[in-house]
Amino acid sequence: MNEPDLYSNMGTDSGLNEGQTANFAIVMRANYDHTENFRNEIISNKLGDNAMLDYESGNGFGRTWLKSRYHAQEKLRTSFDTPETTLKHLNSITMGEKPIMKPSELQVETATHVLTTFDTPEKIMQAQTAMGLPADGVINEQTTIAAVNYLTVYGEEEFKKQVKKALPATKNYGVLLEMFRKAESGSKVFAEGELHIGQETLNSSNNAGKGVANTTRYGVVQEDYVNSSGKTVKGFAKLEKETDYDHAKRFYNERVLPKVEKVKGIEKENQNVVSALASLAWNRGSLPSNLDLTNEDKSRAALLDVTTTGGKHSTGVVNRSIQEYEKIAVEKGWTNVASVKTIADAKDANKFNLEFYDSSGKLIYKDSKVTTTAPDSSIKANYNYTVVNGSLQTDKATLLAATPKAKTT
Repeated sequence: MNEPDLYSNMGTDSGLNEGQTANFAIVMRANYDHTENFRNEIISNKLGDNAMLDYESGNGFGRTWLKSRYHAQEKLRTSFDTPETTLKHLNSITMGEKPIMKPSELQVETATHVLTTFDTPEKIMQAQTAMGLPADGVINEQTTIAAVNYLTVYGEEEFKKQVKKALPATKNYGVLLEMFRKAESGSKVFAEGELHIGQETLNSSNNAGKGVANTTRYGVVQEDYVNSSGKTVKGFAKLEKETDYDHAKRFYNERVLPKVEKVKGIEKENQNVVSALASLAWNRGSLPSNLDLTNEDKSRAALLDVTTTGGKHSTGVVNRSIQEYEKIAVEKGWTNVASVKTIADAKDANKFNLEFYDSSGKLIYKDSKVTTTAPDSSIKANYNYTVVNGSLQTDKATLLAATPKAKTT
């Protein structure tokens, strides 16, 4: 009898169903080594003569039989219901303070080879995220064992596919979605029952003025509507019985993640940069096409370019653009924005464009949009505004040189 048939028969004879038997056979075929803790398990659970672990006859059949007896215990049968539960079972018996199984030398060698194909700390962090481990970018014993278990259940191709999906460390949905909610609501404490209050919620065009009914607590618009700029905001409908949280998570996977993955240079960035871009894509609904993380000037131009709402300069929008840029700048070691000047138009002093300066007074970006200030916005033409913690200090602005005469009608 060949090995697959042997393991399948062992599973069936132990009372496992067809699906459980298939996963049981995968684990048995992997041939993990046992530890001394396993010997104690055999004794305490009265699964057989533990001396059989030392028998070499029959190609170690005694060890194989005892392992099958352990895995097929009635209390462990549900561990083989699905590949996910099987992986969880393997992690539970190979990790922790008292593992009862350990990967063989061949398994460790194979897993190490696969892990070394992730040739940067960031890629290793992706792999650790995919396996549900703390992401520190170091291939340690825990990472290697987890990789052995993942490869045992899913194989190398599926493992690499899952690692690629884990690029923005999106497994930590709770933290990401809480971050988005805080950013939108201004709340310092996240509350699951708290309603989202954001620009799209308050927009009179959103569902005929019923924005709250059309927008979830995570700020996801469910039905299309035309905003004040005349642009269609594409809705993302909830599925039947889908919670706000699961809906937001699906929105992230389908609408946000693909945009982040397309950014040039993203594969070399750390988690903080990726999270900042995820937040940016979430808030704007898109990412600038000219964003290039390998080029500081291009990235600055792409990130600071958004300064208006409804075609008019807005203090809030300018602040958000600066803050989104600086989240990335601090990680990349790029120049921070220290001040912003509103340069009045020579023909109409009511209109102006923005210039961004670093702490030395050097111009680092010039926004070409010449327009007036938005209603309820405190930013004015012909002033210099210092920037503190990503925000224009509008109450401490200083007047620039002589202001051109305002256009009269």
